[in-house]
Amino acid sequence: NRNGEITLGKFVREPGTVLYSSMSYAAHGLGLVLEGKRTENFTFRADPFVSLNRGMINFLPPMTRQNTYRLTTRYNAATQELGELAVQADIRYAIKRKLSFNVNFSNITTLDDELLYREVYTEVQYKHKNKWQLLGGVQMQRYNQDIYEDKPGVPLVETHRGKGTTLTAFGEKLVWAGQRLQARLGPQLENLAQELATEIKPFLRHGANVIRVHASHGFAVPRLRELLDRTPGIGIDLRYVSNQNSLVSLAQDACDLSGVHLPRGALRPQSVAACRELLDPREYRVISFVTRELGLMVKPGNPLRITSLRDIADSGARFVNRDPDSGTRLLFNQLLTQQGIDETSIHGARQIEFTHAAVAAYVASGMADVSFGVEAAARQFGLDFIRLLTEDYFFICRRTFLETEAMQRVIGIMKGREFHEAVSSLPGYAATETGAVKTVREFLDSVALG
Repeated sequence: NRNGEITLGKFVREPGTVLYSSMSYAAHGLGLVLEGKRTENFTFRADPFVSLNRGMINFLPPMTRQNTYRLTTRYNAATQELGELAVQADIRYAIKRKLSFNVNFSNITTLDDELLYREVYTEVQYKHKNKWQLLGGVQMQRYNQDIYEDKPGVPLVETHRGKGTTLTAFGEKLVWAGQRLQARLGPQLENLAQELATEIKPFLRHGANVIRVHASHGFAVPRLRELLDRTPGIGIDLRYVSNQNSLVSLAQDACDLSGVHLPRGALRPQSVAACRELLDPREYRVISFVTRELGLMVKPGNPLRITSLRDIADSGARFVNRDPDSGTRLLFNQLLTQQGIDETSIHGARQIEFTHAAVAAYVASGMADVSFGVEAAARQFGLDFIRLLTEDYFFICRRTFLETEAMQRVIGIMKGREFHEAVSSLPGYAATETGAVKTVREFLDSVALG
């Protein structure tokens, strides 16, 4: 923090100085070296963007003993270019040609006198007939782990007698932060990895038949992918996209399978209408996949007693929303409109995350009180769940692709026992008519009754 401005990760132009001096004395078996250094905003590099030894004009020596043995070299204090004040004293004395001792003291602080590093080192050396030598000594080090090891300045765990070890509040926050990162970035990293794999596969011989799948994020699709990845001769190129975008991808021949989820109840007609114009009855076929429960995810015990969307607005509970392009966000907005609730009355409606797991992790970490998503995400993070509606999830593909051997094998896996067991293990999911194929007209007639 500089003048109230956060400068972490930024280059700051400031005047810099380095003052370095040393003094030595030697006589009658006694050697003495004293060194001092003051560094402030200074680095001997030709370019601030390079690292390691590249671009280095000169070297700022650390004010610590440079050890050569494994145990004593474990930690050495690197020069802190932004600012440090360091002194070192080294005394050597040879009592006899065969016997000598060495004492070294180093002390390094910030310019504000905060301790960075302190070391006291003593060593006794005995040589016998130039054939072998005995070396013994004591080393004491104290250093700032936050600076030299990127460790926080607060404990991560605490030990209770008779109760074992538990995470501190800070440690729990770090764990939740890691889970939030995984939940938020996992699908995006999967998409990126899949793009790279797709670029590489054409150069590999004897490649598998790759089925391109565009589907919204959920929990059942990855389970299907896990089974297909173990199936010889079939490869899956899975990308997470929204309902409408997946159908557009199918129309543009950018994917082979398009995932679509439709709510049951009063909201179904407008969801079907949004898909109808993209469904060519002569060209496409619809494959039933799973059903899933959606609702409100709240903290364990539901401390705010939230049971409806109206409760979110009336209680002022902190909400975390899905991204505007997601089908779940569209569904949530439709529910608000249906119940006459203005989105601006929801505290945090503009705070977004990109997956069901990410919004659940956000609530579980205490950064929000409630969110909207699938039950499986809520249970994954130990949250309570208030069911609001059921969705049917389908896959849509071209009629010609349905007849291929690869797609027939996919349908066989969907209908298989192993996939049904995988789905049944997901809270709120059910394998309903999974693998059943319908024409677009049969599909539209059946969902109209939902």
